[in-house]
Amino acid sequence: MNTILKYPASLGFILLIVVLMQMFLPIASDEAYFIAWGKTLAPGFYDHPPLPGWISYGLRGLGDLIGLAQQGLIHRLFSLFLGGLSLWLVARRVRAMHVEPGAALITLALIPGFLLMSNTYLNDTLVAFFALVFVLAVDNAMRARRNVWAAILMAGLAFAALRCC
Repeated sequence: MNTILKYPASLGFILLIVVLMQMFLPIASDEAYFIAWGKTLAPGFYDHPPLPGWISYGLRGLGDLIGLAQQGLIHRLFSLFLGGLSLWLVARRVRAMHVEPGAALITLALIPGFLLMSNTYLNDTLVAFFALVFVLAVDNAMRARRNVWAAILMAGLAFAALRCC
């Protein structure tokens, strides 16, 4: 059975928590610092590698195109996207193990750290996402019977992205 249809109230509750956090947690401190990197492209930013700044640059450009650059909404939506994509990747892996992922995903989604990571634009959000992709790609490479190169390539790209976060 489809997980979303099986647990609609729980998923609605998770969405409500995330939206409330979006409304009441301002963009401040390090998060504003990371977003400010997006004003220019550079090979690195202060004491960090370039990937967060490069992504911020692209998100600022997109925000300028649609008139939302000053609100930081695009950055928040991007982090929510990474959080949702992380849940989807975990659900795929759990389903491949022939286990119903519903309760496990709801538990993961309600972990305060996950809610915070999916709600702010910190370079840690990127690190958490690419670490998950790396672990899942390595797992796929070890389980694959053919096209192992694709899983190895994905693991390598995720590892390279981790080095740039």
